[in-house]
Amino acid sequence: MNPHPYGISPDGPLWQVFTFSFIHTDIWHLMLNCAALLVLWLMKPGSVFLKLAAVLAGPVLVGLIFREMMSGQSVMVGASIAVYSLLGLYAAPAGIRWRLVALFVLVLEPFTHPVAMGWHVMGFATGCTIYFATVATRMLTNNHG
Repeated sequence: MNPHPYGISPDGPLWQVFTFSFIHTDIWHLMLNCAALLVLWLMKPGSVFLKLAAVLAGPVLVGLIFREMMSGQSVMVGASIAVYSLLGLYAAPAGIRWRLVALFVLVLEPFTHPVAMGWHVMGFATGCTIYFATVATRMLTNNHG
């Protein structure tokens, strides 16, 4: 039985990919994720659509991968994938400052929670992918319009 019924588990229902990022293990987990999302959201002006894509679609995409790759009693909860997805969205086009912030966070990650590191890196990669997909779409639209 899944200890977090709305968290995502490999053998759970598909709707869990939409709910797991809203469930947290405790109040500190929730507060840290909310604070990180707020700081990152306000730190850089930009498209609200892109930010929402990173925060909402990032966890869903990583959640679908989690369902396919994991087995047994593995459970994933929390919004940290959304945090890393937003960080990836910012770091992809940025100069050295954002890339250094991203590198610093990813280097510190193994010391905080080594099990989650891979999923956080996937969230970061999802944010980068969202950025590059929108750039490619704009380029194609401009070339054909």
